Amino acid sequence: YNLKDCIGTMFVYDVYGAQAEREGLLEYYDTILKPSLRFVWEMQIVGLPLNLARVDEIYEPIRATATRAQQRLAATNECKRLMLKIGAERMVKENAKLKTIRKPLKDFIPTFNINSSPQVSRLLYEELKLPVLNKTDAGNPSIQGKVLKRLLNDYLSEGSFEYEIVKTLVDYADTKTILSTFIPSFRKYAWDKGTGDITWLNGSFNLVGTQSGRLSSNDPNMQNIPANSQYGNDVKSCFIAPEGWLFATADFSSLEDRINAILTKDPNKIRVYTEGFDGHCLRAYTYFKDQMEGIDPTSAESINSIEFKYPELRQKSKAPTFAFQYRGTWKTVCENLGIPDAEGQALEANFKSLYSVSEQYYIRKVMEAMENGYIRLSFGLRLLTPMLHGKRDPHKLFGMADKEAKSMYNADSQTWGTLTNRALIEFAERLDNSEPHIQEGILLILTVHDAGYVLVKDTPEHIKWLNDNLIECMNWQEHPMIMSDDVPIEADLEIGYNWANLVKIPNKANLEEIIEIRKKLDLKEAA
Repeated sequence: YNLKDCIGTMFVYDVYGAQAEREGLLEYYDTILKPSLRFVWEMQIVGLPLNLARVDEIYEPIRATATRAQQRLAATNECKRLMLKIGAERMVKENAKLKTIRKPLKDFIPTFNINSSPQVSRLLYEELKLPVLNKTDAGNPSIQGKVLKRLLNDYLSEGSFEYEIVKTLVDYADTKTILSTFIPSFRKYAWDKGTGDITWLNGSFNLVGTQSGRLSSNDPNMQNIPANSQYGNDVKSCFIAPEGWLFATADFSSLEDRINAILTKDPNKIRVYTEGFDGHCLRAYTYFKDQMEGIDPTSAESINSIEFKYPELRQKSKAPTFAFQYRGTWKTVCENLGIPDAEGQALEANFKSLYSVSEQYYIRKVMEAMENGYIRLSFGLRLLTPMLHGKRDPHKLFGMADKEAKSMYNADSQTWGTLTNRALIEFAERLDNSEPHIQEGILLILTVHDAGYVLVKDTPEHIKWLNDNLIECMNWQEHPMIMSDDVPIEADLEIGYNWANLVKIPNKANLEEIIEIRKKLDLKEAA
């Protein structure tokens, strides 16, 4: 097997090596892919520290919540009405097969099944008549978790019965994932290394597991731990640092938005960072300025006051913005919001006027894809665009070509998540060149999206070294494509005894400040 693997590798190198070098495809391989092996091996060897006793503690309350969600929905009038409707449909269908005896309706009424996608879909879109924000590949209304959360955040009023039903479904989706996937994985893959109450999850990381260039992992999936769901803190509280160590995470600040502002050079996106404009308020004024008295569009303070003076309009602005940011059209917005065509067209025109420079950037990227059959992404990565290749007019795209153009535009910013890899490569090199006691007190354990996770010895010296060096590595933006005097790439470090209870360490904090923050951490843990 090993001989075949080596011969295959040699064949690929002999056939494609020269072509890759000639076409400038080695930047990502040489600067990101190969050097990442150093920190990936360390993460796989060390693993994530996990307390199985805490896993057992959170299981029963989450299971009880799942049961209550099923019961609450089944008891609603809307759900009862749907079950009657489904029962009547079944009765007509089955009785049509019978020649003499007819069975009554009560024999066909089903019990509501919260795990039935068709039943949940009909509840939301037939009985509640909610807007269809997305569809499955089969053309059915989507009930994915992200769609339900968009309904909650952008379309429904808190306290309404529709809101409560959708929130119950969101809560259940969170519990289902934890109960059916993550807790069983924690129990299956936890490895006792003889470190007291702490066991370890050692996943397998894949360097080329995603189109965006980010890492993926399996057995278990370390990248998809549900840290941001309603029960995220419960899950995160299971990851506890060994005695004498702290759990630390360094996270980029709004990396994708900053990268998009840098790449597009759109002045109205850059103003968020140079003048302090709130993006939601700025867009709300763009859409609804006729309804906003006393707002000065040239003043960040005045624009930002929309959050308090016109909170409903600021909230209302989020739904069309989400659609337009991902290359939806006025038709998408009209369908989602149930508004007249003229209103949707006005919203789209206002959005494109606000971000006219971004719109021109998008057209240039589409034209690049049409001419070359690919676009260049972070660190020389290429995204192939076969559906766009050979097309002539970027304004006349349909079907798969239009879909590919939208996906391409999103990937243009998202692939810069590879800055996490680049930062950890440099950080690992610094760590290897540090004093032995520093090396022994800092362990790389995980990356998730735009964040890196570390175990650090619980001493002010180790914490300061980690903060100074890791944040400096993450604040790097020397690549020609992302250099900017206006939009800095920024990151922050947090530390804690477990993943759920973290406190922020300011960039470049001195030893005295770190000692005081440690005291606050102890107070927070005691509380």
